[in-house]
Amino acid sequence: MEKPVEHQVEVVFQIIIFAVEAVIRWIVQVVISAATAAVLLPARPTAAVLVSVKTSAEPSLPP
Repeated sequence: MEKPVEHQVEVVFQIIIFAVEAVIRWIVQVVISAATAAVLLPARPTAAVLVSVKTSAEPSLPP
């Protein structure tokens, strides 16, 4: 009766490994697409967006 239990455990491990591989592939695709977008876009608009995001996140100080 141990063989079916071992088989179930093996199937569960295969499912977990498949899910982890799918998540890793998705993360790699997101990183590659972000890097591609950063390379294809000109640097100035990207820097301007970063500066605007940074200044909007900081608390506003009176002049």
